[in-house]
Amino acid sequence: MKITFLRHAETTANRDGIFAGHLDCDITDKGFEEASKLKFNENFNFTYCSPLKRTTQTLHAFSPNTTPIIDKRIIEVDVGCWQGQSKKELTDSLIEQFLAGTYLPQGAESIESTDNRVADFIKDLFSKHSENDNILVVTHNGAIRSVKRLFPEKVNSFMSKNLETFTIDSNDFKK
Repeated sequence: MKITFLRHAETTANRDGIFAGHLDCDITDKGFEEASKLKFNENFNFTYCSPLKRTTQTLHAFSPNTTPIIDKRIIEVDVGCWQGQSKKELTDSLIEQFLAGTYLPQGAESIESTDNRVADFIKDLFSKHSENDNILVVTHNGAIRSVKRLFPEKVNSFMSKNLETFTIDSNDFKK
C-alpha cells in the first residue's frame, strides 16, 4: 500500500499570515490555479480529505469528479486562542515553542493528541485497505507534521509547503 499525503493549496489565511487552525477558509485564486496544474504519475484507489473545505477545494481543482472520504482525524491542529490571529502578533520564539510542543496556546491541541489521532487514521488505512491500494490524503501542515513524526526516517523537513506531498508505504508501517 502506498499513501500520499498532500497539503492543501494556498488559503486566504496562508496569504494573510493568519493562524487558520480549524477556520474553514477558502483557497485563493493562486492556490486554485496551482492546484489545477497538479499531476500524479499514478491513479488513486481511494481519496481522503479533512472536513475543512480547503482540502476538498484543492482536490477538486485538479480532480473535479473525485468524491473523497471525509475523515476528521486528518483535520488541522486546533491552535486554540491563536485561531484567526496574525502570526506577526506573536514572537518567532513562541511559534517555534508551539511547533516543538513546549508551549501550548490556551485551548490548543497538544502534539501528542494530534499524533495519536493521525496515527489512528493511518492504522485504519493499513487495516482497511489492501496491499495494492494507492491512497491520496489531502490534509494540512499540522497533520502532515504528525505523519513525519511517526515516520522520522523519511523526513527532510517537518514543515510542508502548500501542495507538497509526503509518501509512506507498507514497508514504513510497523503494525
